[in-house]
Amino acid sequence: MKKIIILLCALLLISAACTSQRGGKASQADVITMNFLTNQPPQQLYEGQSFRVGLNIDNYAAEEKEAFLCIFDELGDYFNGIPANTCQTIKLERPDMSGDSIIPSKKRIYLPGEEETYVYENIKGAMNTGIFAELNYQHKTTATSQICIKRDLEVDVKDEKCGETTQETVENTDGPLKISSLGKTIVPLGKNKVSVMLELGIANAGSGEAKNKKTVKTRENLDPMVGLSINLLGKTKDFECDQMKDGKFSFKANQKTIKCQTTIDMEEPYSMVPVEITLDYGYSLSKSTSSISILDKEGGR
Repeated sequence: MKKIIILLCALLLISAACTSQRGGKASQADVITMNFLTNQPPQQLYEGQSFRVGLNIDNYAAEEKEAFLCIFDELGDYFNGIPANTCQTIKLERPDMSGDSIIPSKKRIYLPGEEETYVYENIKGAMNTGIFAELNYQHKTTATSQICIKRDLEVDVKDEKCGETTQETVENTDGPLKISSLGKTIVPLGKNKVSVMLELGIANAGSGEAKNKKTVKTRENLDPMVGLSINLLGKTKDFECDQMKDGKFSFKANQKTIKCQTTIDMEEPYSMVPVEITLDYGYSLSKSTSSISILDKEGGR
């Protein structure tokens, strides 16, 4: 009996290891990840020593992605190193979607190039620097739910979701910005008209920050504006929301609440209505090395 249990445990461990090697289900937050390659750059350099910057970028999004990558250091151009405005647009292939598993597409980037290098010059004694990478891209997250709308709140419907005020379950597609909560309030207006009020909790679940879509291909810093659209399928797309201008709202923090309202016609006593909420935004990931020591030609003496 003990041998059978041990064998079963071993099989489960092997199965788990195989799943891990395939990639498994991606995090629903970071659809793109970025990391520095080992020793590229090294943690210690000498004046005049050649080095390059290597990055591994994985795409978990269910589509091809175009991203804008920039790298920079702390020392500035006087010491040579990484020139200002070292940026490029990169293409990320669509991942392999196999059932419930996502195997990300992988891309390695070498800067300044496959066979080119950087050097630091004019070093006096010992100095320190850090190297930073910033990756910007555009993304959309779609959240779906189903809400019960009653024309007459006095009508008895044996479904707790059909109350005048409810908290709804929400499913989000992959993406760093998400609808974290959805509250519904129903107010009958008579003559088959119903006011539907939605309170949306919006959260940044990723490891970066929202970015204005207008500045995705630059390092310009404008207020991050997120596009928001709500569709009560078969009823209306016409919602009025607070804190909105031209269909967008400012998202400077990691959490925000938006309140939206619409009025619809209801011929039936009640109806379960699908709702689709779309967030349209830019996003920025940043990574940095630990401190890099740079020694002059005499070893920092």
